[in-house]
Amino acid sequence: MVLYGHQQAEFAVAIYSCLLHNIPYIPVDCIYPQERLKEICQLASAPYYYDVVAKQFVATGETASVLAEPDLAYIMFTSGSTGKPKGVQIGRESLWHFMKWVREDFALPDVPVLMNHAVFSFDLSLIPLLANLATGGHIVLNAKEDIAAENWLERLKSNEVSAWVSTPSFAYQKLLSPQFSAEYLPALSVLCSLAKC
Repeated sequence: MVLYGHQQAEFAVAIYSCLLHNIPYIPVDCIYPQERLKEICQLASAPYYYDVVAKQFVATGETASVLAEPDLAYIMFTSGSTGKPKGVQIGRESLWHFMKWVREDFALPDVPVLMNHAVFSFDLSLIPLLANLATGGHIVLNAKEDIAAENWLERLKSNEVSAWVSTPSFAYQKLLSPQFSAEYLPALSVLCSLAKC
């Protein structure tokens, strides 16, 4: 199931629904050109995609094919910087081990409030989504407009964010603010910074 949207709560709900019902999903963010959505639907043989904003299924004209991987959880498409985007398949067992790793090794608070800035079509976004499932925490979703706002750290403070997950470059941008401090963000106790190797 191709899911198309941005940082809406409904997008997260659609991902959780697919995981719960053993429906492999492919997240595509609407910040990318429509051509990327079309190309991914072709590569995945997806006859429909779910438009999270419009809350409707949209026909693509593609013919569905049988999945070769029976325990597939999701497919994350690469950026396509070297040509066409490539789908990376992640199985349910891998997802389970990932959730277990996050729960056991991230030293999260009992009921964490996780900050997510990454689009759902970027694998980094899975850490807050899965940590939320593993711990029963909360997620603060941030659309690109929220992140660009000057009062973005105020948003984290007012939501009492306790776990920050981002790329090193994003963390560096925000660390430059004098408000990025223990006094201003007293609930923040975990900073997880990950990037491609």
